[in-house]
Amino acid sequence: MNNVKHSSTNYSSFFNVLRNENPHSIILTGDFNCRSSQWWSDDEDSPQGTALDELMETNNVYQLIDEPTNVRTQGMSCIDLVVTDQPNMFVDYGVHPSLDPHCEHQIVFGKINVSELYGIILKLTCL
Repeated sequence: MNNVKHSSTNYSSFFNVLRNENPHSIILTGDFNCRSSQWWSDDEDSPQGTALDELMETNNVYQLIDEPTNVRTQGMSCIDLVVTDQPNMFVDYGVHPSLDPHCEHQIVFGKINVSELYGIILKLTCL
């Protein structure tokens, strides 16, 4: 349980630093190496995944990927995530098969409507 508390503290500190920067949007992607049935219903919950779920809820950020991203002979899991506080900016997201047949991680992608983002920046600049 020490690792879970340590991970949770690190994630919490990270979100605090991020919020203090006051970004227009937060987009985090990568191999978070934790599991939650909230992300993919056939997955198992890990203590780290539960802690990350709680932090995402507290910080009003959302995890978009809802299918397996790590495919192994021992099973599948959703550990490669796209996390954001602006899910409406995404016009598409999901998982594509890996280009390397030996790689267990699939390709996670997100497509953002940059014209919408540009409009927001332009409005702020013109004020």
